Amino acid sequence: MANVVVVGGGFAGLSAAARIGQSLRHQVTLLEAGDRLGGRLHGHTIDGETWQLQLDTVTLPGVFRDLFRKSGRPMDKTLDFTKTHGRRHLFRDGTVLDLPLGNRGDQHEAISETFGEDLWSPWVDQYADQWALLRRTALDQVFAGKPVIDRGLRKALRPRRAARSLDKDFADERLAKMALDPLRLAGQDWRTTPSFVAIGHYLERSFGRWRFDGGLPASRQPWRSGCKNAGSPSSSASRPTRSCATAARSPVS
Repeated sequence: MANVVVVGGGFAGLSAAARIGQSLRHQVTLLEAGDRLGGRLHGHTIDGETWQLQLDTVTLPGVFRDLFRKSGRPMDKTLDFTKTHGRRHLFRDGTVLDLPLGNRGDQHEAISETFGEDLWSPWVDQYADQWALLRRTALDQVFAGKPVIDRGLRKALRPRRAARSLDKDFADERLAKMALDPLRLAGQDWRTTPSFVAIGHYLERSFGRWRFDGGLPASRQPWRSGCKNAGSPSSSASRPTRSCATAARSPVS
């Protein structure tokens, strides 16, 4: 058994500590510079009002369930995780589209009814192969970085094609807006962001979007509740650091 230090108590740090401590049975110490665990999950508070830094829903529910299961306890016994019904798009010309998520047939029906034809579904379909490549490269195995990004992967993903080109895929301006909306909401620059981020539309249609009961801050509670406080803040070279420890056990047990 090794002694492992994880720096950063955001969702990534918390989940890494949980997997290392439970699945690999190591002694883990988690260091967090702030006064609470969760990082960006808490949003940003100004004058008593909290603003979330990202969408309060997630896709790929299986990834979260797998994380909890391998960390010692099924997620369904720890957190309420529900699927959202869909998303409403309001267009400048007065068109209203209630777009279902998680089912291709439902999307096809809604778009056909709203626009008279469905040019969206075939466009989303094209990202199936790119998603399969990314899944095999970065999810089905530990992502090794540049060594696994070969010529074939680059050719498939076309990373030099900027997202600004997506609006040229549609003659209907409303569909082009739908394609680029996630980038705008995330504050990403569509002139430099690679176009393959549109895979997100394929993931939404395939898996839906899911919400934790209590919002994103609630998703860090199981890890936090199982983390033993190691005492008062300790000093580091730059700023105080709080620490907690998990001794080769599930942080959700």
